[in-house]
Amino acid sequence: MDIRSIAMITAVPAAFLALVCCSPVRKDAHGITVRTDDGTKVRVEVVSDDIIHTMAVPRGAGFSTGTSLSVIPQDHETEYTVDEEGSDIVIRTASVTVRIDKSCGRIRYYDADGSLKTSEDGREFSPISVEGTEAW
Repeated sequence: MDIRSIAMITAVPAAFLALVCCSPVRKDAHGITVRTDDGTKVRVEVVSDDIIHTMAVPRGAGFSTGTSLSVIPQDHETEYTVDEEGSDIVIRTASVTVRIDKSCGRIRYYDADGSLKTSEDGREFSPISVEGTEAW
């Protein structure tokens, strides 16, 4: 086996791992996480057809693993789809559509009829401390 064959054998799995591990969009059982061009991470969790839990953290920060005080846990899984449409990642339930711009993380919320309900104009992170816990 020559050096070119060895290089090809190692390059193909490495390229595959780079696509899988470094993808800016990760889907799991409860929602998706999008890593934007500047490293900001946006997390969207589908709680029910009409409840979407949204979080964002700056580059290098992680999401809280504590229980949310603003979202009541649900006992069932909600069906949703995730698609890529142009520069957006689109999450759809029976009642809500959420569009996340992959480059900047801007989030827009639409009802079942496609009418825009609310959207972000921008996002800034400022560090805070609450009862000894550091957050953004």
